[in-house]
Amino acid sequence: MSYKIEKNIPMPTARHSLRKYPLSEMGAGDSFQIEGGPEAAARVRYAAAYHGKRNNRKYTVRCTDPLTKSYRCWRIA
Repeated sequence: MSYKIEKNIPMPTARHSLRKYPLSEMGAGDSFQIEGGPEAAARVRYAAAYHGKRNNRKYTVRCTDPLTKSYRCWRIA
């Protein structure tokens, strides 16, 4: 397989601008609503734990209404 070398191609912007969840913009006590039920909450929980370990922050994801299965993510530290 052969690769073509190209010059003067601009590099895309930093990846942080494409993040799905607003974890890096949150202050202590801030929260956001999670759409999509328990599966979406599990994805946010994983992303928050990963982001928290890398940035020395703590997050929690809690069910706010069991009947409607609504969840919310808080930054706690």
